[in-house]
Amino acid sequence: MIAHRSVCTFLDWCRTEFGQSDFDVVFCTTSICFDLSVFEIFYSLCAGKKIRILRNALSIPQYLAAHSKILLNTVPSVVGALLREELDLNTVTVLNMAGEPIPSQYIAPLYNGVREIRNLYGPSEDTTYSTVYRFTEDLTVTIGRPIANTAIYILGPNNELLPAGLSGEICISSDSLARGYLQDPLLTAAKFVQHPFVANKLMYRTGDLGRWLPSGNIAFGGRKDDQVKVRGFRIEPGEIENALRSYTGIITAAVIPVVHTEVELVAYITGSEQLSTAAIRAHLAEFLPLYMLPAHIIQLDALPLTPNGKLDRKALLAKGSQVSRTQAAVAPRNEYEEKIALACQEIFDVPAIGVTDIFFDMGGHSLKIAQLISWVNREYGVKLNMKSILNTPTIEDVAEQIAFRQSQLQQQSQRDQLTRIEI
Repeated sequence: MIAHRSVCTFLDWCRTEFGQSDFDVVFCTTSICFDLSVFEIFYSLCAGKKIRILRNALSIPQYLAAHSKILLNTVPSVVGALLREELDLNTVTVLNMAGEPIPSQYIAPLYNGVREIRNLYGPSEDTTYSTVYRFTEDLTVTIGRPIANTAIYILGPNNELLPAGLSGEICISSDSLARGYLQDPLLTAAKFVQHPFVANKLMYRTGDLGRWLPSGNIAFGGRKDDQVKVRGFRIEPGEIENALRSYTGIITAAVIPVVHTEVELVAYITGSEQLSTAAIRAHLAEFLPLYMLPAHIIQLDALPLTPNGKLDRKALLAKGSQVSRTQAAVAPRNEYEEKIALACQEIFDVPAIGVTDIFFDMGGHSLKIAQLISWVNREYGVKLNMKSILNTPTIEDVAEQIAFRQSQLQQQSQRDQLTRIEI
């Protein structure tokens, strides 16, 4: 329930923040069911600017050349699509991105044409935007600082204020807060709580995680309630997405839990070139515990978007959650490979597996890899480690490791026997 007063407070900040920005027309691409439209429609009219109404955000490329000074207010997924098409963005003088985390790879290319780039964060419950970050030459992505008439608190589980560097829930106190949820008093009471530090004032619990940086800006850390439980571990998919985006070559990433025989994490990525899933997993293992590594990594040309430009999760799942085989399976060629293949079929619960198939593409994860390591130790007396399989995750590679280790053990045994004879 957004009051007129809340909208007026928000628009007053908009007029101050963008008062010196050089633009003539605002592209209105967002459905009126989505809160970004409040900025696009009402701020534009209050500021005396023109509005160009587009069918949706995917129509933007058709109209970029029709104007010379455009303010574009959209989600990062749309911006990513524009960059992939290598469109000339010189007519976009002001770019606002909101609604999703911004991949850091987007910022440098945007500097080539766009004069002002902002990251805007805020829930609908606080009338569209609550914080703002204007990029300079720094490529670091943060959600910035509170806008006017807004206070942000990073709180721990007991409503305690957390110091810089510690992650907690982002809570908002603002003159733009809604009155609550229509006909839902229970949810209103849970989310719009009494301010713990200011009497007779409400505070909104966003459910988002964040932490203060030494610069005074806020780093966004994903959602509290996006956590999923995989093999007994509580996992935040957004943390995996951030780690994926830090890999050179990955442009966008989305991690989604999928239920097969059990819950598995599937990572969908886009990249500037065809990427090695084994190399990506090795990279992730440097930042994340093994139980957080995705069971499948699927590279697409682009992530599907809704007409509003947000990630279309249903369409993403429709593309499948397992890697399709690009060539015929390579049959075992020696005794080692034959025995390992049979063991893998049972451990990974697959009808067949080729000696060059990557374990993770066949549904392998840290627990199943641990089972394979244990089997190798029992069968051959060879101790493999998790990292070695992460780097070379195929039957062919495991067979080579077993043969090499057994050869080493045999040589060591022969040396020991010679030593005993000499003694």
